[in-house]
Amino acid sequence: MSGISPGRCHADVNSAHGFAFQCLATMQYKNAWFPFEHQVLLRPTSDQQTRSNMSQLPAGAVGTAVGVLLYSFVCEICNIVMVWLLLVHEEGLSYVACISYFALLSTTCSIIQQFHDYIFWEDVTRAQFDNKTENVGNPQLTLANGSVGLDLVLFYIQFYCYTVEATFVLFWAFSLTQSVYGWSDKPRLRRIFKQINAAGKIISVALPLLTVCLLQVPATQSSFVGFIVLADIEFALSCFGGCVLLIMILVRYVHTRRQLKTWSHGYGKKSSSTETTSHGAHTSGGGRKPQSQGIYDRWLLIRFTIAFVFLAIFEVTNIVFQISAQQNNNRDAAAAAPDLSAERAIAMMYFNMPGVTASLLAFVVFGTTRPFRERMYRTFVPKWFQRQKESTNRASQHIQYTRRDLAAKQRSTSFKLSKGIDVDTVVQMDDLRAPEREGVPKNGITTTIEAGRRV
Repeated sequence: MSGISPGRCHADVNSAHGFAFQCLATMQYKNAWFPFEHQVLLRPTSDQQTRSNMSQLPAGAVGTAVGVLLYSFVCEICNIVMVWLLLVHEEGLSYVACISYFALLSTTCSIIQQFHDYIFWEDVTRAQFDNKTENVGNPQLTLANGSVGLDLVLFYIQFYCYTVEATFVLFWAFSLTQSVYGWSDKPRLRRIFKQINAAGKIISVALPLLTVCLLQVPATQSSFVGFIVLADIEFALSCFGGCVLLIMILVRYVHTRRQLKTWSHGYGKKSSSTETTSHGAHTSGGGRKPQSQGIYDRWLLIRFTIAFVFLAIFEVTNIVFQISAQQNNNRDAAAAAPDLSAERAIAMMYFNMPGVTASLLAFVVFGTTRPFRERMYRTFVPKWFQRQKESTNRASQHIQYTRRDLAAKQRSTSFKLSKGIDVDTVVQMDDLRAPEREGVPKNGITTTIEAGRRV
C-alpha cells in the first residue's frame, strides 16, 4: 500500500461500489429481480412507453392522425375508381380525366407525407424549427411552413398539382362556354377553338411547372411580395377567369329559361354523321366504329358549378394556411425550443384534409352520372343479386304492360259499342304471381261483358 494515499484508496472503493451498483441495476432492469423501490426508479415512464409505441407522435394527436389518414385513403380509393371509369369509357384525355390524374398524384404524396410526419414527428418539427430560425424572412417558409428535405419535395409536388387542377378547370370552363354559346359550331371558328382547347391542356401542365422552378431561384426568394405573388397568381387568375365564364354560362341559362325554351348544350355529345368529342376530337361519318356512351348528362352545369365552388373554397383555405404558417414562423422565431404539443400537431393535421378532398369531390360530382353508375353496378355488385333484381324488374314491367294493354282494350271496346249497344266491361285484375284457381286463367284476368238493350 506504499505510495497510495488513504483518500485515493477510499475513492477507488467508492467507484468500484458505484460500478457494481450500475451492473446490478442493469441486470435488475432486464431480469426484474431487484427490490420494488429500485424498479420504480429504473423502469421507463408511461410517456416514454407511449412514444415508443406510437413513434414520435404525441399521444393526444394519435386519434386525429388515424382519422385524417383513413379519410385520405378513402379519397385515394375514390380517385382510383374515377380514373378506372374514365379509362373504361375511353375518356382518358377529357378534362375530368386530367384533373383526376393530378388529384390522384397529390393525394398519394399527401399520404406519404402524413406517414413521414407521424412517424418522425419530433425530428420533422425540430428540423422545421431550425430552418425557421436560420432563415428568418425567407418567403418559402410562409409558403411551405418551414418544410425541409422530403417534406419540402412532397409539398411542391402537391402545390404543382393544385395549380394544374385549377388551370384545367379554367380551360374546361372556356370549352363549356364555347358549347353553350355555340361558338365552336361555326365553321370559321371551329378549328381555332379546337387548337385553343388542345393548347390549354399543354399550358395547364407546363405553366405551373415553370412557376415551381422559378420559386427555387434565390433572386425570387429575395423578394417576399414577389415570391408570394408568383406562387399564387396562376391559381387566383384561374379562379377569377373560371368565375367570369361560369357567370356567362349561368346568364345564358337564365335567359333561355325565361324565354320558356329547353335548355341544352352540345358539350360531350356525338352526332350521327360527324362526332365531336368533349376534347375536340373530330371523326367523320364514313367507316366509324361504335363508341362508348358519353360520360356527361343534363346535370353537367350543376356538377361543374359544385366543382368550381370547391375550387374557390380551396383557394380560401390556401390563404388561411399561408397566414397560419406565417404566424407559426413568428412564434418559432421568438421561442427557444420547438412546439411539440399535441395541439400543434392536430392543427397541422387538419390542413391535410382540403388537398385530398379534391379526389373525393371528383368522384362524387363527376363519377355519379348514369353511365358510371351502371358500370360500377355491373362490376362491383354480385352477379346473383343482379340476376335477382333483373327478374323482379321483368315481372314488374310485365304487370305494367298487361295493365296498360287492358286499359287500352277497354277504351277501344267502349268506343266501338257506345253507339249501338250498352256494354259494361268489367276487368278484374288478380295478382299475376298467384297460383291458378278454378275459373281463373293463368294470366289472372277475367273479363265479363254484359249485353244490354239497343239504345
